[in-house]
Amino acid sequence: MKLLNLFEGHDTVSIIGMEKNVGKTTVLNAILEECRGRKQVALTSIGRDGEDTDRVTYTHKPKIYVERGTILATAKEALFGSDITREILETTNITTPMGEVIIARALTDGYVDLAGPSISTQISYVRKRMLEYGPELVVIDGALGRMGTFRGDSAVILSTGASLAPGMGEVVGKTLHRIDLLKLEKAPEKILDLYRKNSSGERIVFIGETGGVKKVELESVLEADKLIVDELEEGFDYIFIRGAVVPALIERLIKNRHKFEKLNIVAEDGIKLFIDPALRRKANLCGIKFKVCQNINLVGLTCNPVSPFGYKFDSEEFHSRLKGAVDLPVIDVVGGRR
Repeated sequence: MKLLNLFEGHDTVSIIGMEKNVGKTTVLNAILEECRGRKQVALTSIGRDGEDTDRVTYTHKPKIYVERGTILATAKEALFGSDITREILETTNITTPMGEVIIARALTDGYVDLAGPSISTQISYVRKRMLEYGPELVVIDGALGRMGTFRGDSAVILSTGASLAPGMGEVVGKTLHRIDLLKLEKAPEKILDLYRKNSSGERIVFIGETGGVKKVELESVLEADKLIVDELEEGFDYIFIRGAVVPALIERLIKNRHKFEKLNIVAEDGIKLFIDPALRRKANLCGIKFKVCQNINLVGLTCNPVSPFGYKFDSEEFHSRLKGAVDLPVIDVVGGRR
């Protein structure tokens, strides 16, 4: 099975990684290689990618290689640091630490450095602008930890690998947990409709089954768990959270479970949930369920058995265990296993 088969019929695919060094750039290069000479591609990333050396682990990273005709959206400094001849198509007025994001066309084959927009609305805008130049496929390089990762109606590929943990069983378990979160069911449509009609960008909105709505103004939900619990009142069965759903909030709700019989935490999507399996089970036992506003169209899983920290898994066993555990195509790009 080719990677292109995973997202046939979609004009956009987002690649998200469970962790750094799980082989996401290798997957990106494999997609570009499959498209070579057959399909014009547009390419961007959430934040920076494509460096020679990972800036956290200081391990070697594969470069991103594009062919002539590829459309790029990347920051000015990254674009002029790439070894391609390029045609500037437009500027976007989107700023990054590496300068304004520029949309350009590669006039030669070569290696590129990507440093794209940082939030989802910017990514959505850049995607639409790139599509105006006629590519058949937009590829977005994202990551679970980058909150701007664009999903929209795009196909999503999740990349996992040995860098998550030294034990294969732990890596498989973490991957299955994340897939489960990405596939969470949506909140009931009548509740979502109430949320859409009454929300105007607030980070926290309480909604009741009978139609009650309460908005809470916050600058960030990261340290607002006490305020959220204090504002929780009887009759509100759903808490909509715009931003990351963090363990501190769930733990405080569990400690204050006398305030509710059942409660639904509704995240924007499964990428925004940062809870481990143990905390999720504990929350479920206390009447707390997790739902989402938007589904993720997860079309495949890629796996990398090699860690940059000096150990590796048996590639055949790793691929086999993942394939037997998930209802998704599983591809080992380097090992050629499908």
